[in-house]
Amino acid sequence: DTLRLVRLMLAAPGASRVVATTGAAGDATPLQRDPRTGVWTATVVAPRDAGSFAFVVDGRRVRGPAVGAAPPAAVPDTI
Repeated sequence: DTLRLVRLMLAAPGASRVVATTGAAGDATPLQRDPRTGVWTATVVAPRDAGSFAFVVDGRRVRGPAVGAAPPAAVPDTI
């Protein structure tokens, strides 16, 4: 498999903890919050054929975008 770097971003200014997962067992990457913007970010290594990520925000799962999807207008430089 070919791997690539994927930049994950999520605007969640009120969150206290955000992690990203592909759903695989033991797969959880913590995101870091920018205190100025409330945007959480992480860069992960993912297989080229990775489908999508989900975010877990304060224990609640939120579906993330498909890898390679167009970025939302409100958050530039998203995956």
